Amino acid sequence: MSYKIESGKVIFDEAPREGAEVEVIVSKTNNLNGFSDPNGFYPRRVNEADTNRLAVNDQRNQHPVNKAKTDGVDDLTGEPKSSYNAQYPFNHVKETESGHIQEFDDTPGAERIHEYHRSGTFYEVHPDGTKVTKIVGDGFEIVHNNKQVRVRGNMKVFVDGDASLYVRGSMDAQVDEHLKFNVGQNIDFHAGKNIRMFANESIEMTAQTTMTQQSVGKFLQQSQGDMQIITAANFTNAVLGNYDMVIDGDSLTDIKGDLSTNITGNVGMLAEGTFATTIKGASSFHTEATMELASTGAMKVDTAAALNIGSGGAMNLDGSTIDLNSSGRSAATITSVVPIVPRAKPSPPAGDGYAPEVTFMDTGDIATGILPFSIDDEEYDTDGFAGKIDAPKEAEVLEEKPFLDLPEAGEFFASDDEEKSDAEIKSAIESGQILPTSFSDYSYNALTGKINTSGASRQAVSLPRIPDEGEEHGEEGSAFSSEPEAAADTAAVEVAQADFKYDGAGDVIGGVNYSLPLSNHFTLGQLSKNSVVAKTKIQKGGNKGFTQKQIIDKLKTLAIHVLDPIKDQYPDMIVTNAYRGKSTGSQHNVGEAADIQFPGVAKREYYTRVQWIRENIPHDQLILEYKNTGSGLPWIHISCKDAGNRAMIFTMYNHRRYKDTGKFYQLA
Repeated sequence: MSYKIESGKVIFDEAPREGAEVEVIVSKTNNLNGFSDPNGFYPRRVNEADTNRLAVNDQRNQHPVNKAKTDGVDDLTGEPKSSYNAQYPFNHVKETESGHIQEFDDTPGAERIHEYHRSGTFYEVHPDGTKVTKIVGDGFEIVHNNKQVRVRGNMKVFVDGDASLYVRGSMDAQVDEHLKFNVGQNIDFHAGKNIRMFANESIEMTAQTTMTQQSVGKFLQQSQGDMQIITAANFTNAVLGNYDMVIDGDSLTDIKGDLSTNITGNVGMLAEGTFATTIKGASSFHTEATMELASTGAMKVDTAAALNIGSGGAMNLDGSTIDLNSSGRSAATITSVVPIVPRAKPSPPAGDGYAPEVTFMDTGDIATGILPFSIDDEEYDTDGFAGKIDAPKEAEVLEEKPFLDLPEAGEFFASDDEEKSDAEIKSAIESGQILPTSFSDYSYNALTGKINTSGASRQAVSLPRIPDEGEEHGEEGSAFSSEPEAAADTAAVEVAQADFKYDGAGDVIGGVNYSLPLSNHFTLGQLSKNSVVAKTKIQKGGNKGFTQKQIIDKLKTLAIHVLDPIKDQYPDMIVTNAYRGKSTGSQHNVGEAADIQFPGVAKREYYTRVQWIRENIPHDQLILEYKNTGSGLPWIHISCKDAGNRAMIFTMYNHRRYKDTGKFYQLA
């Protein structure tokens, strides 16, 4: 029996039979408003689904956090815009009452991780692995033990305010190339002990106004080459002690103006050779005491004009013979023609010392906090310049630190050469996960409804094979050619090869010849050492348990049965890389795989071409790979073994498996 309540009355659809008991229960707490949030927070929006706006990506009703992040992009650092492009139902969003947001977005091509604080602080991981972290307040990172930071590319740091670096221990900085400082104002270096600078080439210092060098102790300048001091203005030397000049070679003083020398003590000059003085003007010698001219040899005084000798006192001539051929004259008075220049006195000494007090400019408390630089007697010649100058110290140039190769991007996620067991392959074909082709080892027979267990693919053999050790093929260094046996799926290919011989370990005797033609279109170098990317030599000893010979044979199989037919069909095809020689499980590393591209071809065309390759080219794995980083160009990965090919196909996006195995997806 049904009933309804109107205006506080119970109305039955039909009258109860006589004597029937009717129980009507009316809740006093139910106000007939349905379920409601007692706190009044939900529902947050009316006339709109309560699904978070970040999850549905309604362009008409965008979540305000998207606008806040877009408006707050930092142009100085080149901060990338948010990669948000969610598609329902791939974006898993959690938003709390105060406005904290957490997103795990699995939208194909727009995979993100995003955490947002209501204040505006957030971090976001973009589909290509780029991570953006923004802190609207202060940031602190405390590490109680060691920390290492490695940046494989360039690094820029922008600080709008001041920056401080405090190291309690030692600090070492190594720069393998150039170091440049641009400072708008002052640079101060304060050292508690020594400052040393070494350069294996030149050191240059330029000051636009004043340059000052001061030393509290000894000041030493040494050079094993030429030394020049050039000034466009005046030059003053003030020495408060002794001044010694020792010259092992010649000395030249060229003065275009006057020369004045003031000496308060004695003057001594010793010339072991000839002493000659030529004066083009007048000459005067004046002494206030006795003057002597002495010579152990002949002395000659000769003048082209008159010669006058005068004395204010007695004149004595003493000689074995004296000849006079002139008349006597009275005494002459000799006057000085060179004025005496007063001595320039240095600044008065401080206290009882002889050296003036050294004043440090713009140094703060350097006078009391910095020790003077001390020179060890064993390092430098401190006895002046009389002795031999020590050889300059060579600057210690640190060896360049090697950068270890990071794993390829694909190896962070999943290998493009994932091995499958026979049981897995059979199950995948039965379930439709893998669509077999004529090159499958296991194919489904629709008539019998069973899986063929015998290999359906034909063996790919690299004929003509590179000859083994001892095989005769002409004179040393000559070329040879041979005809391959015709295969069912590959036309005969005539290949001219350089002379190759192998030792017992399978290594090429005399080294690998990368000019060796492997097929009509490709040389050994094009698939290894000289490839477009991942240029890798085939090292002695081989790789991953395969010898040089085996790897070269595998590359030859790949070139003849895979790459040449694709090149014939699509002449614009290029091989970006084949052999890589790394330690991972990729087929690239043993010579069984190659990556190919088609320059100038539209991205969408890759989908059409990979379909042709699938039906016409033997393959172990055939992968159509897309990415939205770098050039954004797709590529095709194809591998081929000489037997046992699985004919696996799938699509990858940004190095991740995309949706179902056994299908190609058009993502461009």
